[in-house]
Amino acid sequence: MWTDRERETRAVGSARSTAVAAASAGAFSIAIVVLQYVANHEYPFGAKTRNYDDYFAQFVPSYAMFHDLLHGHPAIDAQFTWFVGLGQPFLPGYAAYLGGPWTFLIALFPTTAVEVGIFVVTLAKVAAVAASMAGASGADRVLVGRHGSSGGTARGDPMIDDGKRAAGRRRPIGWASAWGVAVIVVALVLLKVAPPARQVPDQAPAPSTPACTGGALQVVAHQDDDLFFMTPDLLSDLRTRADQCFRTAYVTAGDAGKGPDYWRAREAGMEAAYAKAAMVENRWETSSASFGGHPVLVRSLVPRRSISLVFLRLPDGFPDGSGTALYGRQSLPKLLDGRITRISAVDGSTEYSAVGLRDELVALIDATRPTLIRTTDYVHPLGDGDHGDHHAVAYLTRDASRLAHVDHTILSYQGYPSQQRPRNVFGDDLALKREIYDTYQEIALPSEPMWRPGFLYRQYTVDVATVTAARGDARFPGASDLVGLSPASAAPAYRPGPGR
Repeated sequence: MWTDRERETRAVGSARSTAVAAASAGAFSIAIVVLQYVANHEYPFGAKTRNYDDYFAQFVPSYAMFHDLLHGHPAIDAQFTWFVGLGQPFLPGYAAYLGGPWTFLIALFPTTAVEVGIFVVTLAKVAAVAASMAGASGADRVLVGRHGSSGGTARGDPMIDDGKRAAGRRRPIGWASAWGVAVIVVALVLLKVAPPARQVPDQAPAPSTPACTGGALQVVAHQDDDLFFMTPDLLSDLRTRADQCFRTAYVTAGDAGKGPDYWRAREAGMEAAYAKAAMVENRWETSSASFGGHPVLVRSLVPRRSISLVFLRLPDGFPDGSGTALYGRQSLPKLLDGRITRISAVDGSTEYSAVGLRDELVALIDATRPTLIRTTDYVHPLGDGDHGDHHAVAYLTRDASRLAHVDHTILSYQGYPSQQRPRNVFGDDLALKREIYDTYQEIALPSEPMWRPGFLYRQYTVDVATVTAARGDARFPGASDLVGLSPASAAPAYRPGPGR
């Protein structure tokens, strides 16, 4: 029979052993998961991503919506969401895909780091489960170690009864701790102690240097649009006109609704592709730039400084213009037709109105002073089978070119629908196009199979125009020249649309 002092001493020892076992199990399980990600070079420790299939289509959007709900985003309804399938009640979806108090930790992360938040929440869940299991089994071992098997233990033993009561208390204590975390997080959000962090540039920018002027300016929506739709024209010029200036502006991050590792890899892929096309070392430097008052990232090819890339990093809008849950369903088509009034860069660096974005491109053209502007399809309307971002960027570029203070020629290249036209890229041109695209994909999309879509074998222009420089009092094209993208806005501030 145990004395009260013996029971107290052994109960304290049991509690300490259980706590050590639980903490060790939680730390060990976290270490195993982290090491697996590191070894596989998976996000957030590498360029590989798990952001596909259900994780991409359901879990990330669900976490992003829950994050926005906690921060009071006006587009998120706690009762019903249109962002999943054909619409569904929000709370059942939350219970199915998220559930539990640990998910409240997502509120502590900025919008652009939701995937990092999911990783941390996952680690917290794994550690909590491992700790709970180790704690329960540790208590059982301590209790039965001096009494033989549990089946042979005498009923009514005070030590066993104390152990059972302690074990019974541990479970609600664990849940209470988890819900305590949730309450603290919600309180921090309400008190604005932990607002979404503003992102800093990838690296400290070098002092601004005089830009190369003249030559060719490409303005496209995504990394690889220039490789797909504007080559062999662009690649041939890069190879044969070493004395000419080349600048390409990517208006969106090309994020596909994924996190920073994904779109930064695409940027790095384009740098490698341009260096390969120019037949020089792949070495770039960052410079500070502000076109129209908005900070943008400019990367210059060091061995050939006449080549530079500009990244505006606005959200990818998806082909149908619906936008992605990770970035608040923002898209360029929505911005142009008035469904949203502003659009924010995925790195948190700035935001634009529709007119502000057009004026940014005007300032970019004026600073670059190209003799040739290449862009995507501004002739055809949305819904023709092309990506909505391709058309939106082309409309903006066309209208900006009419306001720019430089004489130039503008070329409009067809996008996805070119696949329906006969192949017209062959021989050496096709070999070069494949080589440069493969260089891009190897870095940008290393975990995906080599993809050679139909537009690699095609290049079609749909319009070419000579534009005279605006003389300081340029008239914006009249309503007769433009077609509104949507009747949803009765009097939008900016009405771009199809037309030459």
